[in-house]
Amino acid sequence: MAYINFDKAAELFITVRKGDDFQMSLTNVQIDGVDITSSYTASMIVRASEGATALLTWETPNEIVITTGTISFDVAASAMDVTSGVYLYDLKITFPDGAKQTWLYGTFTINPEFS
Repeated sequence: MAYINFDKAAELFITVRKGDDFQMSLTNVQIDGVDITSSYTASMIVRASEGATALLTWETPNEIVITTGTISFDVAASAMDVTSGVYLYDLKITFPDGAKQTWLYGTFTINPEFS
């Protein structure tokens, strides 16, 4: 029996603190051996569970910026105003031809703020 896996997504666990800005850069990002460029777009959605209503949604060119070989996230603390807890997320890339592919997925943990 043969198996083929078309799922190219990587699992990445992200932990942030409520009340802090969320800034992250993924560097050396390539699709099929070629650097990603600004002709791609991206969206990241955080949900309480699979199929649940989106709690947080970030997209290019607002909170997500794509430059040659880099995907950067810059989210103000005020844009992450949800209850601390463990959530699920995925990051989808849209190719210049409109095709979509999930690139990252995993848990998105928001630790409580104490001040």
